[in-house]
Amino acid sequence: MDISAVVLSFNSKRYIETCIRSLVQSYAECGLEGEILVVENGSVDGSVAILGSLQAEIGERLKVIYLPENTGTTRSRNMALRIAGGRAVLILDSDAYMNSEALRSMLAYQRANPRVGLVAPRLTYPSGKFQLSVDVFPTVSRKLQRYFSLREIERSEPPAAAGAVDYAISACWLLSEEAIRATGLLDERIFYSPEDVDYCIRLWKAGYVVI
Repeated sequence: MDISAVVLSFNSKRYIETCIRSLVQSYAECGLEGEILVVENGSVDGSVAILGSLQAEIGERLKVIYLPENTGTTRSRNMALRIAGGRAVLILDSDAYMNSEALRSMLAYQRANPRVGLVAPRLTYPSGKFQLSVDVFPTVSRKLQRYFSLREIERSEPPAAAGAVDYAISACWLLSEEAIRATGLLDERIFYSPEDVDYCIRLWKAGYVVI
């Protein structure tokens, strides 16, 4: 199988259908054999009913793990990662939407550069404004700089070209099967944040590059 997408759902009624349909369409336009693995974390807003309807429509390509309560980001994603069958794994937030141009570009870059364990795309808000999604590893001085320079950070411009970064937020990650095998699963001692920082540190330590 070419790719597995891992999506978490928690009270995501506003976004989850668009997210899943964007993946189905992107797979088709890229000619990929893929699956979508959703972990439903005990939503009470109608997300469960939406997922049930999508399963009936899409079929076995959409697999949903239904949980009675919110287990956080690491444990939930690990449940899906353990059963993912794709040579590449796309971790995507439920309020983020994929497109075929981005997916095709990330896959091509990763296939051409085997030591790239994680590729993150440029993210934009619905308005089209650039969303800063990468950073350097946190230190006390960096935390202070971010606190006093928040407006400047929000006005950041997108990078001119792909390049190595310390870490990328896990709104959208493309991981290679080999990198996951070498690095392991997410640290379940972390319920939510900074699991993305932690995992990128471990990727680097395992000899992989974050782009």
